[in-house]
Amino acid sequence: MKIKVKNWEKNRLIQDKKKTYLLSEERYNTGATLYYIPIIPLYRLSKNPNYKKATQLLQSVCSYLYHIADVPYYRQQESYLCWMYEMISEWLIDYETEDTPEYLCEIKQSEWIGDYMEQKIFNHQNLIRFKERINRFENRDSFETDCLLLACDTLALYEMFPDATIYRNIRQDKRNTDSDDYDEDYHERTITMEKYVSFCADDKGILFQTLFDSVNAEFQECTEIEEPSTQKRFDGTNVSNNNLDFENCIFPLIERLIDILNNI
Repeated sequence: MKIKVKNWEKNRLIQDKKKTYLLSEERYNTGATLYYIPIIPLYRLSKNPNYKKATQLLQSVCSYLYHIADVPYYRQQESYLCWMYEMISEWLIDYETEDTPEYLCEIKQSEWIGDYMEQKIFNHQNLIRFKERINRFENRDSFETDCLLLACDTLALYEMFPDATIYRNIRQDKRNTDSDDYDEDYHERTITMEKYVSFCADDKGILFQTLFDSVNAEFQECTEIEEPSTQKRFDGTNVSNNNLDFENCIFPLIERLIDILNNI
């Protein structure tokens, strides 16, 4: 598996009452990327009998992201994109235009296909048979080769980090309402990870363009972005073994999946 490193490191000299020590912070740079995984292209691929096995491979990849990596799905009520899609729908009802019929058609499609595909990738057989599907797969063209390579790298990451989620190196104290460090304004001023990493309906069409514009407009009001980071304290005690190896693999994998789905 090729690892794409997009990290930056910052070192600070800290002085407290007892000692002076070096604090090193390493952060994964997402580059203000929207990691929105379109699900409707996968649905279209599933209707092509010539690519049944390629569809199964991509479903296994999506199932891993859904169940293990904990990537939000836009039809889940608590997800950020579900709220955004609902907001757009309400806006269309209040302000009808000549584009409203096209909007409503795409919204309806995003809902029923989204629910249908969620059932597909929710099926745990996608993970149970992940390796079997890879071993039996015979790639016939460049598209299937890309699907196979992505599936192999995803399975390798799953086996290397069987319980890791995209939130594993995100500070949970600011998210946890029971924490003494909880900041109630944190979600308002910060582009939190579930806002820029998610499954979405499609990455084409008038609905997605409106979603994209709405998300960017909201992000412009934020002053921070939540990114995976680790800290190491060099003060004579044992240095932690925290690293960003998982993040250096998972985010490029998501980008590759998006590229593949974009070309369907």
